[in-house]
Amino acid sequence: MRDSSPTAPQYIQQSWFAAEKLGFELQVLTEHHPSDLEKLLVAARASDALVVGDDTEFTTFRTKIAELAITNKVPTIHGLREIVDAGGLIAYGASFHDLYRRAASQVKKILQGAKPSDLPIGQPTKFEFVVNVRTAQALELKLSPIVLMRLSSSRQARTDFAVAHVKNWLAAAQINQSQRDQTGHRPAIHRRCPASFTTRAP
Repeated sequence: MRDSSPTAPQYIQQSWFAAEKLGFELQVLTEHHPSDLEKLLVAARASDALVVGDDTEFTTFRTKIAELAITNKVPTIHGLREIVDAGGLIAYGASFHDLYRRAASQVKKILQGAKPSDLPIGQPTKFEFVVNVRTAQALELKLSPIVLMRLSSSRQARTDFAVAHVKNWLAAAQINQSQRDQTGHRPAIHRRCPASFTTRAP
């Protein structure tokens, strides 16, 4: 956690509560300045995983955090999918894309004459569970069948392939590459294999 983050006290309190309930040993690492990130990731080597608090500074330095985590072989867990897109391992949290869309609808109601005080306070209804497969491979982690099953059942428009189908994708790409060599035409299978997969959480 960043020591000056206004949400740090509540975040740490909830983390201690969850750790005690689940029987986990929790160590809180505090960041005072972005220059602390390297030594904090080194210190996290002794842990099974590092939960990175949601913070604007960590979002800004998300690529650096991801690179340091991979270098130090530290699996990271985040609340924002943008961190995983930058190289973090796992993200689970509310979909900000959906929140922004719902916020726009609230603005529309206000512009149409509704009083802001009359509008109900809404809670997130859509959550995302995202795994960066390339990062998992770099950390030499084997994803559990449960995670693979959840991801392979995804039908999000962001990805056309499930994790379980990557090997089939590669095999098909090799076959089509051979066909391309023979015909000179670009095969339809030649699309970039996705780095991360997402599914809606229940």
